[in-house]
Amino acid sequence: MSIQLSARLAAVARLTKGAERLADIGTDHGYLPVYLVQRGELKSAVAMDVNRGPLLRAQEHIRQYHLEEKISTRLSDGAQELLPGEADCVVIAGMGGPLTIKILSEGRRQLAQTETFVLQPQSEIESVRRFLHAEGFRITAEDMVKDDGKFYPMMKAVRAGSGGGETARMDDAMRIQNTEDAATAQTGDAARMDDAAAQNRNTARMDDAAAQNRNAARMDDTAAQNRNAVRTDDAPWEDYEYCFGRYLILQKNPVLLEFLQKEEATCRAILEKLRGLEKEKAAGRRAELEKRLRMIEQSRQPQIPAANEVK
Repeated sequence: MSIQLSARLAAVARLTKGAERLADIGTDHGYLPVYLVQRGELKSAVAMDVNRGPLLRAQEHIRQYHLEEKISTRLSDGAQELLPGEADCVVIAGMGGPLTIKILSEGRRQLAQTETFVLQPQSEIESVRRFLHAEGFRITAEDMVKDDGKFYPMMKAVRAGSGGGETARMDDAMRIQNTEDAATAQTGDAARMDDAAAQNRNTARMDDAAAQNRNAARMDDTAAQNRNAVRTDDAPWEDYEYCFGRYLILQKNPVLLEFLQKEEATCRAILEKLRGLEKEKAAGRRAELEKRLRMIEQSRQPQIPAANEVK
């Protein structure tokens, strides 16, 4: 009998694809490593927690599924008890943003040889994204799910200096393949339209052929935009991308769009309440809310930077 994950943890599990040796920091009940080892996606795992109670529950689940030889448990404050090079992927999920940053900062020595990190901060995710870039990491994938009425954004990051490792190359290949598939399909449609135009050159349907050619041109423009989307890894991130996630925005993630709608309603409701307050007292808060509303709108209609816009 296989273990079942919540929607949140299932999404985290998907981002670990390509890992072989995983460390789950803050493992709680140990569900994630048990699930991944049980499915044959990991060779080994270390389930770590700062509290003894959750670690005992994780040990119970590991024994229940007879995975003692592949999953070890460790009482650890963050990554302190992890051996350098012991894991090729580290998961830090379900903690606040400041604690996530603290674990990464204080575990620099232990994590120096780890290439891939899957992070699911519960708060201040913008700060986590900025910290990763400041520390030389590259965000390669993002996801966002809604579980039990709550929104959970998450990301995969790799060390930029290492070239990203195999998992990053897989992420890039998937993005490139998706955009190339779209471009190929659109080019095929355009070619079929050209054939149709040629067949109709000597008929009275020249206007229809011209319309098809215009559609083909629009498809070419769309294909070019898709190719530009692949290059955004090298483009500087904008404030709204740090706030809501570059790849979630470019993919028009439906959960993100729902979250943005909720955020907009909340901001506008607070702005309405501030109308009755003194201008000086409410000015700072009003400016913050108006800035967030602008970023929400930018996230709904992102501008894809072309190659010559990359700095």
